[in-house]
Amino acid sequence: MSKYDELTQTEHDKRIESENVEQTMRKVRQLQESYDEHFQRANRFFEEIGFEFRGSDRANVFGALKEEHHRQMLNIKNHLGAQEESLRAANRKLETELDEVVAAKKQALREESQ
Repeated sequence: MSKYDELTQTEHDKRIESENVEQTMRKVRQLQESYDEHFQRANRFFEEIGFEFRGSDRANVFGALKEEHHRQMLNIKNHLGAQEESLRAANRKLETELDEVVAAKKQALREESQ
């Protein structure tokens, strides 16, 4: 197998890998949107029932529950954000590698045609 053919196979593999990373990024974004909708509904729920607990002896229990929800929401958002950033970095790395393979392919084609 010639160097050009090997590089063509490597290019193909890198493109597939990049497509997989992009697909995963789309899934993460969809998951983020789904969680955002969930958190908005939960926040509205907390606002609506918060009036019921105001001045009650259970207000501190409700407050703790609301704080825990907020903490979990931030943890999930941070985790998904970090996951998306990690995928972006992986995709940038793949794009750089793909550019290098394409340049090497051009060089190999020039060398083989001489």
